[in-house]
Amino acid sequence: MDNLQIRGLEIPVVLQRANRKTMEVTLKEGKLNVKAPKDMPIQEITEILESESANIMRKLTEVRYPNNILNVKGISTPVKLIRSDRKMITVEVKHSEVIVRAPYDAPEEKVMKFLLFKAKDIEEAYQQNKASAPERLSQEELLSLFKKAEEYIPHRVQYYVPLIGVIPSNITIRNQKTRWGSCSDKGNLNFNCLLMLAPVEVIDSVVVHELCHLKYMNHSQDFYEEIYRVYPEYDKWNQWLKENGTAIVRRMTG
Repeated sequence: MDNLQIRGLEIPVVLQRANRKTMEVTLKEGKLNVKAPKDMPIQEITEILESESANIMRKLTEVRYPNNILNVKGISTPVKLIRSDRKMITVEVKHSEVIVRAPYDAPEEKVMKFLLFKAKDIEEAYQQNKASAPERLSQEELLSLFKKAEEYIPHRVQYYVPLIGVIPSNITIRNQKTRWGSCSDKGNLNFNCLLMLAPVEVIDSVVVHELCHLKYMNHSQDFYEEIYRVYPEYDKWNQWLKENGTAIVRRMTG
């Protein structure tokens, strides 16, 4: 075995020759283990490792510093640490969550020092967000919304079916965080039970949108012309959902 010095790699590199046709590189216990064919020139091995040095170091830092949760003095909620290919440490207070983003190779001590320096401002922002956060729905309230949606939304679908001239295969009510409605190529319609927290005009706008997809499986000009023909105020209520939908979703339990 030989030890190599590779530009761009800040870890020991151990080279082992073997009866093989290709080179194999593995990371183990903070070392880079390289198995190479007996006849592969050392210069070729070095060039390959140098060309892959950035990727190797990125993988190493992912192992050394996985995403985790930090408890910081002065911040009353755990801080989620997310590492990525970036140059600076930043912190974000998002709703009732605190997220710090750091480079792959930033030592945890440096991240903690940054958070301690910012702790007062982070805590103030966190408490403000927490105080203004919408009231969470209980499981009982969510179940009640689900049942109301199962009764109400299919009726609105049936109201617009003859106006658009399509027939859905199936209507399903779901509890979702990302979609208000969807349409499959088999004609199945799905709607979010949280729509029951929006004005009835918003519910109609989503229903019409998904029904029109049964006629146009795209967002073409013909698709929107069909929407406006059936529901002229679509833009108004679609905009309402864009502006208020996030607050509704934040009320979901869990």
